[in-house]
Amino acid sequence: MSRHSGDTFTPMPWRGFVEAATIREWEKRDHRVQRYTAGKCAVATYLFSITFSMGGQIQTMKGRGMFFLVKEEKRWLVVADQFSPEPLQV
Repeated sequence: MSRHSGDTFTPMPWRGFVEAATIREWEKRDHRVQRYTAGKCAVATYLFSITFSMGGQIQTMKGRGMFFLVKEEKRWLVVADQFSPEPLQV
């Protein structure tokens, strides 16, 4: 398993996307961070809307993102991420 830190980290699923797309607008909202195990790990969630162009077409996607982080000494490490469509409003 490789480690990335600081500004060099790009979640792997996004790397191919950002290389192929031109991001026109990216909005994140409803951020929430929950800490567990005496503050040694955390789950961060948010909703997003992203407008981008790819292959000559402009698209907008709405979804939610989640990161699972573990604290090692004084640094937080992202150990898992997940993205899915935005939940439907009931």
